[in-house]
Amino acid sequence: MAIIRKFNRSASTDGGIYNTSDDVLRLIRDKNIQTAPLAVEKLAEALGLDIRYESLNNEIPGALKREIGNNNNKWIIYVNSKHPKTRQRFTIAHEIAHYCLHRYEKTSFEDVVFFRGIAVSSEEYAANKFAGEILMPESIFREQIKSGMTKISDLADYFGVSALALRVRAKHLGLEGHGL
Repeated sequence: MAIIRKFNRSASTDGGIYNTSDDVLRLIRDKNIQTAPLAVEKLAEALGLDIRYESLNNEIPGALKREIGNNNNKWIIYVNSKHPKTRQRFTIAHEIAHYCLHRYEKTSFEDVVFFRGIAVSSEEYAANKFAGEILMPESIFREQIKSGMTKISDLADYFGVSALALRVRAKHLGLEGHGL
């Protein structure tokens, strides 16, 4: 009897399987990719993803699309070139998350809003959470606080993220207060 299963796995250029933030953090460590701030472009490359910076509608931070044709089957991350560097970095991490978590569900993801206080789908919530986990790994986050770096602006600069993304990650880690 034959069994058909859907595999929700993401393979990188090195043949590894990456479908959780812990898997991606292992890849980052194994490939000696800089973690603070995370070298998101190198991570995308390690996963076999291309990045293109383009002038998009201001409300669109980025997209992830699978391009098929001319002997090509490639996933491309599109990043809004008009957005601040911290937003671009989060966008790349968010699109990496879509690739790892959802690439067997769709061939295209266009994101309109991140962390803007409106209701988001469970898919978008998962991608945001995953992005925060790889941009601000818990162990490094807690090490920095323990070493005395407790100002949100300092931590945000250290991780190369916005203050809002830092606050959301701190909340997910159960941390409170303006000085963490």
